[in-house]
Amino acid sequence: MTCTSGSGCLTSNASDTRGFKVKTSVAEHVFYWPMCTRKHCSSTLLPYKIIYIVLQGTSIFTDENHPIHLHGYDFYILAEGFGNFNPKTDTSKFNLVDPPLRNTVSLPVKGWAVIRFVADNPGTWIMHCHLDVHIGWGLATVFVVEDGPVPGQKLEQPPLDLPVW
Repeated sequence: MTCTSGSGCLTSNASDTRGFKVKTSVAEHVFYWPMCTRKHCSSTLLPYKIIYIVLQGTSIFTDENHPIHLHGYDFYILAEGFGNFNPKTDTSKFNLVDPPLRNTVSLPVKGWAVIRFVADNPGTWIMHCHLDVHIGWGLATVFVVEDGPVPGQKLEQPPLDLPVW
């Protein structure tokens, strides 16, 4: 999804007390989840940038909230709601002043949540529903976060004496 000026998607110029801004005319990295099907799940390559993920509850298999957990990061919960997420109207509900910082969000039944984080921890990280049976239903995915531009933002090479079987 590409967000452009006037599209209604992430177009606020507001910033929170931590200094993050939502840009008006620059394409942001926005992903919709679940990203898997019942029989296929692939990893998603994330750039070393600000990431927005729209979590959409479909209630196809069950009518219960999904506690969605992301390994390797804490994230801001910008908004939650019911029904299908609408980027033209629901972005006005974003809390850009003091959003809660968590590593798990409760995805409402037949609802949505939007999270935001800076993908600045290179490596492979899983995002999944904490109800284990739901992982088999496709409520899990893996993010592969790219290295950053400077040496301190890159994964280190494994040690030469690392045992390999």
